Amino acid sequence: MRQYIKMGIPYIIVGIMLLIGSFYDYPITNALYGKLPMISDIFERLLLAPIITVPIITFLSLYILYEKWYFIGISSIISFYVVWDTLHYKNDTITLYFVVITIVLAILYMGFLLFLLSRIDSGVIEKWMPHLMFFTLVLFTSILIVTILKMGWGRIRYRQLVGTNGFTAWYEPQGFNGFHSFPSGHTAVFSTILCLLETDSVKYGEKSVWLKILIWMGIIFMPLTRMMCGAHFLSDTAVGFMITYTCYLKYRNWFRKRGIL
Repeated sequence: MRQYIKMGIPYIIVGIMLLIGSFYDYPITNALYGKLPMISDIFERLLLAPIITVPIITFLSLYILYEKWYFIGISSIISFYVVWDTLHYKNDTITLYFVVITIVLAILYMGFLLFLLSRIDSGVIEKWMPHLMFFTLVLFTSILIVTILKMGWGRIRYRQLVGTNGFTAWYEPQGFNGFHSFPSGHTAVFSTILCLLETDSVKYGEKSVWLKILIWMGIIFMPLTRMMCGAHFLSDTAVGFMITYTCYLKYRNWFRKRGIL
């Protein structure tokens, strides 16, 4: 019973955030906008790269274990996305030069990761494969759900507004209009660090307190930075987290039932 209460606390917090956001979404983001610009930029432009790198490591590890070339192909696509997502904040114009540079950097990045993994004993890779697969499944499922909702919800971002013109409440979907504020993708992706709670040292309570604190502090601070840079409202970040948290619980239950985690 105690376990279910602990699992339910984040949902209660999300519900409170949505209730507050129903009335104060705009004033909250308006008050936070422009605060700590350097930190907000780091969270927006750089901190997703290590998260999305985990699936690259997952598929490269599968390639090392099973020597199937399509795992290299999947890793290449994800590597291209990581580099593209990191660089596009510096270059809004898509040119042939930009695409070529992105492809070259993606190949170099993937090659570097493959080189590092090839130096690790295959037994160690096999040991960590369940955790890599768990992380990757949570991340991919969360991204899929968030992307579908973003496309169909059509909520405008704070930084795209002119005053309050065009602002809509989170519970008022606008359809396919090109706006993608709801829910927060950055929050959803970053919240995948919850999967680190399933490493043995954390799961069994061995010297895990500080790591737990760091994980939850990061999950709290990402939504704040999304509002500081005007990309999202409180309710956007609440739902972004809720989606990943739900995926985390579902996959954790599935893996544990099969004795994988």
